[in-house]
Amino acid sequence: MLTHPTHQALNALKLDGMAEAFAELISEDRGRSLDPVAWIGLMLDREQARRGTRRFQSRLRAPTCAMAAPAWRM
Repeated sequence: MLTHPTHQALNALKLDGMAEAFAELISEDRGRSLDPVAWIGLMLDREQARRGTRRFQSRLRAPTCAMAAPAWRM
């Protein structure tokens, strides 16, 4: 488990996608060779993907329309 202050701050701000990407970049050799702009871009891409997935999943759980009661029951 990563205990870097930046990772903790991202989790505290509920930027879970960015925190996940940050942890991966810190642990990989590839992350050390990237410039800061590339790091931010990768972390933002991950956050956008995670939020899009979360939004899609919540839409799947929500009912699309309410079933109207038949007129003869009213």
